[in-house]
Amino acid sequence: MQVRATIEISGDPEEVGTALTSVGAILPQEAVSEPPAEDSAWWTPNRVDQLAGQITDNARHALRVICENAPEVPFDVVLDALGMDGIATGGVMASVGFALRNMDAPQFLARNYGRRVYIIDPEVAERVLAALRHREGR
Repeated sequence: MQVRATIEISGDPEEVGTALTSVGAILPQEAVSEPPAEDSAWWTPNRVDQLAGQITDNARHALRVICENAPEVPFDVVLDALGMDGIATGGVMASVGFALRNMDAPQFLARNYGRRVYIIDPEVAERVLAALRHREGR
């Protein structure tokens, strides 16, 4: 089952955070699952490099943390690494979503809100790390 929802919430950070937490609490666990395994083959080194070139520095940092801890990393590990709250981190991760849409690419990163973890295929994670290292000149 695939679910897509667009929600616009405004208010002070505490109000928005409370609203988002409430929405997350009612999402069925099945609606958030691992990315399809067959999509991992789509993520060639060239495509991963293209993605890395389209996202913000903070998004690259977040992906590095996620990929270094593959296949799962708690949300809080990413929040701490970025030094941001959940709302700001969501904005950072939106950069990845925009790039995926621009590339007409399959999703490679899943979020399980019930367990509060990011999930990524380890093979894709290695390709992403290689692209990030290449961009950093390592």
